[in-house]
Parts: sequence; structure tokens; C-alpha cells
Amino acid sequence: MNSRDFQTNPDYPATDRVLRFVVGNDVTSTVNNGAIPSHLSDLNMPDPRSQVDQAFTFERKNGQWLINGIGFEDIANRVVAFPPQGKVQRWRLTNKSGEEVEVMANFAPWSGVYMFHCHNLVHEDHDMMAAFNVSKVDLTTFGYPDTINFIDPMAPLFRAKPITGPTDLGQIQNVLLPYFQNLDAYPDGLVIEQALKDYYKNGGPKTMTWNTKTKRRVLA
Repeated sequence: MNSRDFQTNPDYPATDRVLRFVVGNDVTSTVNNGAIPSHLSDLNMPDPRSQVDQAFTFERKNGQWLINGIGFEDIANRVVAFPPQGKVQRWRLTNKSGEEVEVMANFAPWSGVYMFHCHNLVHEDHDMMAAFNVSKVDLTTFGYPDTINFIDPMAPLFRAKPITGPTDLGQIQNVLLPYFQNLDAYPDGLVIEQALKDYYKNGGPKTMTWNTKTKRRVLA
């Protein structure tokens, strides 16, 4: 963990600083050891759902590791599900070796294409992966105009570009990364979560507008 200049990876400041927890029977310092709050966080569980929306079978077939008979190299078919943005779905995952589990997920707040895979690394590395597309809904009238996002990796703005010579880390750190940060994509998760709730529950806009200068909500 503390190796310096590991292989071709250049060091950054504090590369060798790894957080360590020392757990013992005696407290040697009370710094930052305040009382535990009576309320830590709200756990918003999705509503019960008996219907299975998607079923996926993980298996080895014809010498290949596949999900529903599809490998990740099958570009035309590897997107196997299109859950709507902000909706809860129940998925059934079946391992042909004899295990079956069901999971419920709220596909929020962000739309876009995501990948899932088997966590046996040999299977994963041999194509047992698939994608799902969280289909975008229009939240403009619900207080969240999505001005820019990173949904399309082939968009000219985000595609890799040819370079010559060695990589200029200074240009990446001081120019390129600040540029992407200043695009202000996905600016406020709480606002989009509320907009999704309004979209599905109320069927109409909330008394909320968007301050284009601060990128924050303004209640009317």
C-alpha cells in the first residue's frame, strides 16, 4: 500500500499516506470523540414490490460466460434492461450453479448507461457482463433542467483525443479537470430526487425555479 512510484504510476502528494484504524481496549485520546447523535440518517426503503421486473441468468454456455445468453462483446445486445429514471424495480438473479437472489433497486437519481457483472474475476474478465440503460425522464418542469451530463461517452466533448509526446500531468490537473468540474454536470442530487418524486407522484410542477447563476433551487 505504501509503495512509491509503483510501476508506471507517478506519485502525487500524500501518495504514501494510508489511513489506519487502531482499535484497542483503552481510549488514549478523546479528540473528536463526541457523543453519538440520537439520529444518524434516514433509511428510505422502497415500497414492497411482488412483481419481478427483470430476470437474469448467469451461466457458462458454449464455452462462454454469459448473462441471459449474451456476452459483453455483443455490442448490439448487451444493454439488457431499460429501467425508467427514478423507478423501483425488482430483479431476479439466477446462478446456474444453484443460487438465486432477488434485489430491489431505485434507479435514481441519475440516468445513463451502467454496467453490471459477475464478481468472480475469471468470469468477469471473460465477458460475463451486461449493461442497463436508466432511461432519462424530462424533469424540466419539475425544477431540474438537465443542462449537461455524461450519458453519451461518444459525444465529441468527452471522446478521447490524439496527443503527441509525453502526458502533461500539469495540463490535466490545472486545465482539463477544472474544465470538466466547471461544466457543473449533476449539480444537486437532492434537487433531482425531489423532482423525480414530483414527476411520479404529483403529475405536475412544484413551486420551484432554477437559479441559473448559482445552479440551486429557488422556492417561489
